[in-house]
Amino acid sequence: RLSLTNAGQFPFDFEWSLGNSRFLAAKPPRGKLQKGDTATVDLIFHSEREVSFNELPIYLNIGPQRYTVSLSGRAKKPRLHFSFQRWSFGPCFLSREGVPSASHELTVVNNEVTNIELDCNFQSQPQLTIEHQ
Repeated sequence: RLSLTNAGQFPFDFEWSLGNSRFLAAKPPRGKLQKGDTATVDLIFHSEREVSFNELPIYLNIGPQRYTVSLSGRAKKPRLHFSFQRWSFGPCFLSREGVPSASHELTVVNNEVTNIELDCNFQSQPQLTIEHQ
């Protein structure tokens, strides 16, 4: 996360140039800062495969000025353990209120030394309960 502050007398436009990188994004990628304003920019590194880079140049364009920022980073597959990869409930009776329904709990264990962020793309529903700690 970066902060850009306009300490000058006039408003300016800014824009990030990340080259052809498929695993970097800037949010927001561009904007306008009035005198005295500050903008927070998130540089997001996201890769679905192992990748590393060293001193990768990205550019911040403010008017005719171009500022270079060199980034280094590495993505690797996290050491997560899932209690199962597939589950079939098999034939089940339709449940009604008060009758226990078929259920099974998926547990995900982080075996990394550091914390990781795990996003779940599902919302709790009557037939699916999502709980995280």
